[in-house]
Amino acid sequence: MKKSIVVVLLFTMAMFAAGCASEKMLDKESAGPILLYDVEALLPYGVTQSKPVEVMVKLLVDVRGRVSRASVESETDIVTANAALDAAMRRRYIPAKVERKKTAVWVMAPIVVKSR
Repeated sequence: MKKSIVVVLLFTMAMFAAGCASEKMLDKESAGPILLYDVEALLPYGVTQSKPVEVMVKLLVDVRGRVSRASVESETDIVTANAALDAAMRRRYIPAKVERKKTAVWVMAPIVVKSR
């Protein structure tokens, strides 16, 4: 339940940033991207952290449901950022739809990076 609320909020933010009218977002013919396949974000071997770190990543989910671009939006070290980006790029989504057409959208996603 919590993940679906986050996805809806992220989709709403992405659509607003893209300049789409709010009426379109509430339409039955429109939907945000839905996460199908998540990947665990792990630090490289030999690198340890005392606890998992949450990294906010901005993702461009394309019309095929793949992440085509990603950037780290929160402050973290380069190793943790690279682990989060690696996991983000391997995620798969059901593409967003606007007026029944698949469309690319930007979303913000929290990715938890853990030690191995």
